Amino acid sequence: MTKRADSHAAFDSEQQNDPLSGDDAPFASCITFWVDRRADWLLFGAVDPSLGKLGAGRDPSAILIGGLLRDTMTLDVVEASIRKRHPDRIIEDVIALHCAYHCLNWAVEAVQFQAFFADVLAQRAAARGLALPVRPIINSTDKQLRIETLQPYFSQGRIRLHTSQQTLIDQLRHFPKADHDDGPDALEMLWRLAVGGFVSLRDAFERVPRQSPWSVRPSEDDVDDFGEYGGWR
Repeated sequence: MTKRADSHAAFDSEQQNDPLSGDDAPFASCITFWVDRRADWLLFGAVDPSLGKLGAGRDPSAILIGGLLRDTMTLDVVEASIRKRHPDRIIEDVIALHCAYHCLNWAVEAVQFQAFFADVLAQRAAARGLALPVRPIINSTDKQLRIETLQPYFSQGRIRLHTSQQTLIDQLRHFPKADHDDGPDALEMLWRLAVGGFVSLRDAFERVPRQSPWSVRPSEDDVDDFGEYGGWR
């Protein structure tokens, strides 16, 4: 017997129990994409190590890099590496991506075993002479609720993916019924880090005038008031 659905979304909803429209699939119809790389990206990274399981049941780990456009507060996901790998491989991949992009900061989920992972990552990078800034993130709220908070920003076009990031696209389109949600989980941390008030060193200081105020000669009326040890005479 052949069953007919009006659309792919309807088929997924009826036959696969995986709806791709409506409230049950909040990201299915609002994903937008960036095309050209930008020189004015402020780059950040996020890692979901997914160390809770061992063996074949291990969840994929997610390593994401995003470029923030400060003028519009838009985050472009530049890299999305999502696959199963051992902790040592995760560390090597993070270090390699940091060497390529020089991220201003990295968010690393720090729950249970993952807290130890954040320390090892920073130590391994330091041993190689690399300054890899790590910010451990402790997620205390429900994961699904955290991920769903991204939906308005997708709808506004303020979070954009690249068409090559198929695994992340699929996990978002099928959320919350996808087999894994490690990509969206890492994306929520990446967004929180990028827009959460982080200030880079280049923006943290006021410019100092090149001309020192002491190099300005006083007027003749001020010379007498300056005293006999004045340096301008």
